[in-house]
Amino acid sequence: MKKTLFLIFIICSFFLSCEPELPEQSGNFWAYDFSRDRHYRLTAELLYEGNYCNVWVEKNTLQGTEKAELVGIEYDYLIHEQIRDEFGMTDFNYSGRNFSDSMELADWLGDNDGKLCILLLDIRDNFNEISNRAFVAGYFWNGDLVLGSRFTFGSNQRDMIYIDTYPGMEEQQVEDTLATLAHEMQHLINFVNSVVIRRVGNTIYSMDTWIDEGLSSAAEWVYKQEHLDMRVDWYNDNGRVEKGGMRLAFGLIDKGNNFFVWGNRSNENPYAVMDDYATVYLFFQWLRLQAGNSAGIYQKISASSHTDHSAVTSVLNTLIPGEGYSNWDVLLKTWLAANYLNEETGKYGYKNDPELSKIKAPTMSSFTSSSITLAPGEGVYSLMTESFTAMPAVDPSLTSIRYASLSKTGTPVHDTLVAPDRILLTYNINDEFNPRTFEKGRPETGTTTGVPIPASASYYVESGRSAVREGFLYRIDAGDYMRRNNFND
Repeated sequence: MKKTLFLIFIICSFFLSCEPELPEQSGNFWAYDFSRDRHYRLTAELLYEGNYCNVWVEKNTLQGTEKAELVGIEYDYLIHEQIRDEFGMTDFNYSGRNFSDSMELADWLGDNDGKLCILLLDIRDNFNEISNRAFVAGYFWNGDLVLGSRFTFGSNQRDMIYIDTYPGMEEQQVEDTLATLAHEMQHLINFVNSVVIRRVGNTIYSMDTWIDEGLSSAAEWVYKQEHLDMRVDWYNDNGRVEKGGMRLAFGLIDKGNNFFVWGNRSNENPYAVMDDYATVYLFFQWLRLQAGNSAGIYQKISASSHTDHSAVTSVLNTLIPGEGYSNWDVLLKTWLAANYLNEETGKYGYKNDPELSKIKAPTMSSFTSSSITLAPGEGVYSLMTESFTAMPAVDPSLTSIRYASLSKTGTPVHDTLVAPDRILLTYNINDEFNPRTFEKGRPETGTTTGVPIPASASYYVESGRSAVREGFLYRIDAGDYMRRNNFND
């Protein structure tokens, strides 16, 4: 199915206030203009009233009620229960009241009408079929949920999600748009969970971007029960996008770029954030498969009191004791090794999943030296030769760079084993700050063998995939869109 580009958006700002007035059930809404970085007013019609949602449609955007009913029915009979149960909390107390689930609290923080408001609108994002095929497919804004007492500018005072109609509701985009609804519902639930369990006084602590986005990418899988080709293809191809023999885009996964420091290489490559989405999708799929193919791990992470990597390590260590997953460095090494080895069973692979068994970690085609700079969470692979005789020395008090030895034909993972044709994994375990500079997210320099891994080698299996994709797909968060355009989000 031919797809277009789209962006998904969540803004994380928090508002505290005086007792709010409930909104009138009129057709007047605030929406956000991404092209001009401002709120504006629009008029919408209520075209679907369901059990769990009301679907409003901006006037003069969709003909008839068919697509509004499609969205409403899909939410009422599938998405609502799926995402609520897999990511929300149940039976808890907040502000002296008992709530059955996270969506009930979201409704109480919004308009208290018992339903999610879904607004279908032509999101203003400078989309153009010829010159700008990127568009905002949908967003959630927590400013619509009134916390405390004072109404904030632009707030609709409703629990609501915004979904794009053009090109989002075009025939070739409807399936992805419904997945966007699941994605944004997770963002809403994650924020509501933070209100309850990640709040100290008047301060709400949101989860790290990579965790929130990882859970939302998982929400799309929960809804679709199939993998996102765009994520898997981008990873396997290292973002190689070609059309008519021309290279339109490329990624930096072969240089180590991944989700942990979100958006950190955008100045180096305008498509680098695509690497973040591809790698975080795979990481959260690997977590699910390692936890016994249970999506229940997502609910446990979402309901964690932690906001950083500890939300993941603590949950996985409880579900899979004895593997050392309470330590981020062990978990990171294991996942990076899994992407290269991708064994059919065990922790060094994706459990022979029909699609994810095709994962092959992109490796550098050349090295200009035997050193490389890696941000926290990043890792690269290089080939051991006869001249490489010992693993690089590590002083844990001075560096966060670590090393591992990998092989598809011998001992899969070892900390010190050196032999020709094994692979050196060089990675950065910094999970909080640089021990020398105390700066969060600061890159560090590590050692490689200086030898790329040849595609023809027996231990590297090329999957036979081709460079992509009619139309050039590309999906990022609208927060990234705003930062690119020098907007303040």
